[in-house]
Amino acid sequence: MFEQIVKLFLKGRPFITSDEMGKEIGRRHNNMMRDIREEIKRLGIEDDQVKNVFELSTYRDNGRTYNNYIIYPEGLKMLFMRYHSGYTINVLDLYNKLK
Repeated sequence: MFEQIVKLFLKGRPFITSDEMGKEIGRRHNNMMRDIREEIKRLGIEDDQVKNVFELSTYRDNGRTYNNYIIYPEGLKMLFMRYHSGYTINVLDLYNKLK
């Protein structure tokens, strides 16, 4: 399944969505969303710069619309550094596949 995600391109760049990344590394999506918001706030990224790292988006599931983030390789690196060793191997593997 991840291989299909990697083949998707947005603006010519590989990406993964926060909901799919959560599934891949075994982390709840609401926690992924919180972590990304905290990273954006902690780094003090300007709105126009955020879109190069994390881009707010939506997805549909069971007829409902939910927020998610599009995570570009740069954002994946940030999350890699944030997570403890329990997630590190999975996040590093995702990053290598996106490159």
